[in-house]
Amino acid sequence: MVKRKVIQAVAGAGKTYAITHNLDSDKRYLFLTYTNGNVGNLQRGLIDSHADTNKYLVSTFPKFIIDWVINPFKTVLVPEGVGTYIGFSSYPPATDPRKPGYYTQDKARHYLDKWKYLYLNRLSGLAIYQKSNDKKFWDKVFERLSKYVDEVVVDEYQDLTGKDLKILAQLMKQKYVDVTLVGDVYQSQVQKSEQKTVAPYSGSWQDIEQVLYKIFGKGIEIDTESMKASRRIGHGVAKFIQDKLDIAITSDGRHVGKVQISESVEDVVTILEKKPIILVWNSRITVPKEYVSLNWGYSKGDTLSLVLIVLTKDTENYLFSSQDNTLTPQTRNKLYVALSRSENDVHLVSSDLWKSYLKNKNK
Repeated sequence: MVKRKVIQAVAGAGKTYAITHNLDSDKRYLFLTYTNGNVGNLQRGLIDSHADTNKYLVSTFPKFIIDWVINPFKTVLVPEGVGTYIGFSSYPPATDPRKPGYYTQDKARHYLDKWKYLYLNRLSGLAIYQKSNDKKFWDKVFERLSKYVDEVVVDEYQDLTGKDLKILAQLMKQKYVDVTLVGDVYQSQVQKSEQKTVAPYSGSWQDIEQVLYKIFGKGIEIDTESMKASRRIGHGVAKFIQDKLDIAITSDGRHVGKVQISESVEDVVTILEKKPIILVWNSRITVPKEYVSLNWGYSKGDTLSLVLIVLTKDTENYLFSSQDNTLTPQTRNKLYVALSRSENDVHLVSSDLWKSYLKNKNK
């Protein structure tokens, strides 16, 4: 029986190291991830682990669809004529049915431009559409895959949404190869993306767990313990995240950072003398040019030495108001990302205090 596993890996848990350094030497692996940047991270990890280069491949998810789902079945693809494609186009197709140039999904031109290039952003749609013609299409895809691969490891799986997520669900439900999904559902929806759909992981962990079972099937194993400890943050920061955001994260103890709340302009000046990285909600928040700043979401994946976070009104109220305030999943996730970047202390500054600091500085 094949293994289907989902690992919840908290921020700073050493996810990339774990999945690239603990390989079974008797297995052949296919590593998938959403971005080219993370492909590079995986490749570096595998090189560092001295893994046998004949035993693994690393690919983006779109390239997986091209190489393993579309190209091998080119001659039998539907709609009729779509298999005559000669390449791939990153240009966006027409999406408004009311305007000229739009074609429905049962027409080859829905997926092909007039030069017979496949639209890259409709690859997943084309793959999903194949089942309308051949109920055993996915069975054939994964049976063929099993001739070359024993286990598929999907890194940062929480970044896959929409039709990509539907394909991932097909992968998790097949019977030919082992599959391990690794990621942090609380880091979904934190960066701008061309994807029109959002990740479905929101609410409490119990809610998210039920979503995972609904999407991937009841037969999956969910592991929330093996990558629960962050190697980046200190116990104080981990406890703050647990208490305030209800996210199960601990520290492995190698760092001793805690969350500090600034009370005055003088506090802010003292912190800034230490040259922290300043994390802001977006680029509209003014930061003096002598300091380095990042948006909360864009700091995902970074390990920083010292962090100052300029809070928004909503997050201030959520963290410190006695009233029963809530955050959208996207805002909660961005705040979690910001809070989990520093190896040392995390300094929180209210929006009003930050404005006071700027006003005082510009006198």
